[in-house]
Amino acid sequence: ALLPAIFAELPVEKKWQTRSAALDCIAVFKETAPKQLSDALPEIVPEVTACMWDTKKQVKTAATAAMTAALDVIGNKDIEHMTANILVAITKPKEVPEIMHKMAGVTF
Repeated sequence: ALLPAIFAELPVEKKWQTRSAALDCIAVFKETAPKQLSDALPEIVPEVTACMWDTKKQVKTAATAAMTAALDVIGNKDIEHMTANILVAITKPKEVPEIMHKMAGVTF
């Protein structure tokens, strides 16, 4: 039940150092609790995505690391090579059509 406490530290009203540390906690779960991280993806992705748009570079960097860690635990060999493209789709919406075209070629 750590995620609600971590998510409570992510709003933009919090200090950027606190937000960055909270995102670092999520990234650490890749090593310490990969199954739980994978199970919590539906809750984690929206929270971390919002931080990937932050104006503070350190928060963006921590959010990208947290999202990368979250995507790494999916365990789907068919899409794991697309992690970088998924990150681009989140941060650069104008590139989504091209990325969707690339992903359409993935055989499951």
